[in-house]
Amino acid sequence: MAATVGAIQRIAMVVVELPQEQRERHYALVRRNFEAAITEFGIEGATAHAWLNSTMIGIQSLVAEIEAGRWRCGWERLGQIRVHKGLPVARQRTPHGY
Repeated sequence: MAATVGAIQRIAMVVVELPQEQRERHYALVRRNFEAAITEFGIEGATAHAWLNSTMIGIQSLVAEIEAGRWRCGWERLGQIRVHKGLPVARQRTPHGY
């Protein structure tokens, strides 16, 4: 579960940096990659589709939260690395040094 959450966070941070017109294409690519991975592990049918759909909704929801500024403080407090076009660009910090 933690690996899935981490993957969703990393993907969302990449997507949020993309121009709006590139996001749908990126979401489709992510979905295809996840689908290939779960198929490789033998997960199919309703379980696979439910997981895939909820994961994609999670990514899109997190992107919306990041854009709305509701997630930024949590990201900064954790001292996580922001990502731009797949490359780390800066460590985010709050004025309080968290």
